[in-house]
Amino acid sequence: ALNIHTGYSLVVTGHSLGAGVAVLITLELLVGESASSLPAGTNVTCIALAPPPVYRASHSIFSKSLPASVSNKIEIYINNHDCVPRMSLGSLTRLLISMRAVDNLALTVTEQLNILRDNTDAGSEDLLATVVDVIDRSKQDEFPFLQHPGTIFYLKKQPGDQVSYVVLQEESQVFTSRLYLLEDMVKDHRKPSYEEALNLL
Repeated sequence: ALNIHTGYSLVVTGHSLGAGVAVLITLELLVGESASSLPAGTNVTCIALAPPPVYRASHSIFSKSLPASVSNKIEIYINNHDCVPRMSLGSLTRLLISMRAVDNLALTVTEQLNILRDNTDAGSEDLLATVVDVIDRSKQDEFPFLQHPGTIFYLKKQPGDQVSYVVLQEESQVFTSRLYLLEDMVKDHRKPSYEEALNLL
């Protein structure tokens, strides 16, 4: 179609797993073997909503990171606490290792509830510090932490009674090095949550 309609641009887009595929297709069209099949001068861009991380720099033709001429063509939107853009085998494994490390502390039910309730007594603060320390020391290097190969726009929900968002540009590692268990992590991944966030900007 681009050979027939010369001068047209190509925008590849998707949500969730479809967004991950869109990012991979865009990389292929920009720097892969398929780049030669496009008419000369074709502008290819990607708009990805909630993609899982799909890029591994150490297995790329580029040494550390993609050139700006490629990464600037991929826009990645992440809504608030959405878990999918933070999820790779590396981050899931780290979460499991962290959970096992906390479980090995053998905290009593009362101690666990005091931490969850944010109980402010000195004993609970010490326990919380111990839990945080154990989690921080939980590492895994068996599986790769995948990254996002583009410009990330983080749609951060603002506290308060009225729903509002701000847009922040973030580095990939902010989202892909850890996976948090948060109340809205699945709800924030759904299409209606993205529609709400984008409509309120």
